[in-house]
Amino acid sequence: MHIPVLLNEVLEYLNPKPGENFIDCTFGFGGHSLAILEKNKPEGTVIGIEQDKEILEKFTNKNKRLDLVEGNFKNLKEIVKKNEFFKFNKISGVLFDLGVSSWHFDKSGRGFSFQTNEPLMMNCSEGGLNAEEIVNQWSKEELIRIFREYGEERFASRIAELIYLNSRTIGRYY
Repeated sequence: MHIPVLLNEVLEYLNPKPGENFIDCTFGFGGHSLAILEKNKPEGTVIGIEQDKEILEKFTNKNKRLDLVEGNFKNLKEIVKKNEFFKFNKISGVLFDLGVSSWHFDKSGRGFSFQTNEPLMMNCSEGGLNAEEIVNQWSKEELIRIFREYGEERFASRIAELIYLNSRTIGRYY
């Protein structure tokens, strides 16, 4: 069972009322959206955007006031326009839950965990850039930049050097 984080705080901040409309830009397993739908009934709606097709396939939408869309919130404006969600008189709130679901670590099979032997993908959607390509194909300088910039790693040069050398001498990292 999925338990959404900070649910009470989200509901307190958004303060959904009957008839209001919301956008959940990171739908996940729908915990926040379903709670909002309880508060904005009978006519309020929620647009749920989720980039992970596998999660959307697991979710069974039985609520007519919930519109699910496969996509990434970076394309929010286009998603709203394309799906004609502008029919709403007003959007009362937009939610971004930017954390990663524990499902990705426990069961996704996408390389988010060191607990199991699985591909080193580390992304939430199919296709596109993945960690396996980065560690096996990118330059040592790019690896250093990533570790320093995003990981604030003080041993970035040494780590990148080892990854770079090993991926070229003993084979690919998986």
